[in-house]
Amino acid sequence: MKNKLGLLALLLVLPLAFFSCGDSNTSSGPCDECDQEPCTCPPYAGVWSWEGYDDRNDIGGQSTSEATEDDGVITIVGEVKTGFQYRFAGWKADPADAQTLKKLKSAKAISFKISGSGTVNKSFKVQLVTSNVTDHGYYFEIIQLPATEQTITLRIPDDFGQPSWAANKPLNMSQITGIQWQSNDDAQGTFNVTMKDLLLIQQ
Repeated sequence: MKNKLGLLALLLVLPLAFFSCGDSNTSSGPCDECDQEPCTCPPYAGVWSWEGYDDRNDIGGQSTSEATEDDGVITIVGEVKTGFQYRFAGWKADPADAQTLKKLKSAKAISFKISGSGTVNKSFKVQLVTSNVTDHGYYFEIIQLPATEQTITLRIPDDFGQPSWAANKPLNMSQITGIQWQSNDDAQGTFNVTMKDLLLIQQ
């Protein structure tokens, strides 16, 4: 009788263990394979490489952007300067390990906390950088830079679209390489941005 009760308890526990998901900082575990209900996987924090970028490599470009990270908080300081017709400045997050890239490719949404100040137009483009787009016409969504910290969540693909001038390409998340935040068209002025808690939402 005891053996039968033990077997019954084991059978009851196994499904719970199978559908149990790890925390957002776990690089492996049940959520790697758990792609269907009733498993609910938490947002994935990932490991990121942060970098500022700007138009200084283009003829006439004078804009600047520098990104630094301290204990999970990213600070970006820059200026979009006139003198180049297609001026821009921004910052990017690239996956720093294979697991983060895997979770980025399967993400159904991204979220992050952001705030900032400066004289620049407060509109920034959040861009999904994919290797099948070769004219910089990445899928994007425009956000407004809040003065106090806010959490912004963007659904993939619903919230993103291509610019009208770009060659028409499908959003292919299997070819994504990173995420960019870039000054909106014709912007000019300074910006000082704080970001943290970039998360990859899996459902």
